[in-house]
Amino acid sequence: MPSTSRWVATTVVVLISLSGCATEAWKEVEPDPVAAALLDDSGVGSSEGDLVGRRLGVLLSVARQERGEPYEWGADGPTVWDCSSFVRHAYSEVGIRMPRTARAQRDWMADGNGVLIAEGDEQPGDLVFWDDYLGPDEIGHVAMVWDPDESSTIEARTPETGFYRYKSAEDHSMFEIWRTTDLAPPAA
Repeated sequence: MPSTSRWVATTVVVLISLSGCATEAWKEVEPDPVAAALLDDSGVGSSEGDLVGRRLGVLLSVARQERGEPYEWGADGPTVWDCSSFVRHAYSEVGIRMPRTARAQRDWMADGNGVLIAEGDEQPGDLVFWDDYLGPDEIGHVAMVWDPDESSTIEARTPETGFYRYKSAEDHSMFEIWRTTDLAPPAA
């Protein structure tokens, strides 16, 4: 990973922290607010790393604004979400167009729009996919990494969009972490 990207990822991880512990695997966790510095671009320059950091800040801010919105399977927003419509919405706010379903989003990543990330190397904004209602051999859920140190996500799931932990999903037969290659703006 280039040093600029590592700096951006480290900065985001430092600025985003969560408090509290969930005693149940899928219980929502309470995050500290996203630091204003992540969302304030006044000190951000024009280097590629700064632009990636700015876009990542927008992506996470948009996702966070939907916290508390209800979950409904198949919902497409703007006030009720399912997992994949929530992710698609957040990414669309930074100009990234994705397919509609979790399985199609994972396939879109694998078709050259993302890179598979080793567990433990995930960063905020990466997408975590696992099998779910479709069975053990089909991707059925997607979540966005919020704080990798806490294995937490922001995602749409029953009963509402919020902050959860993905650690127990690692035991699923399908569990993958992907990073889009489209977050960085095209070279001028």
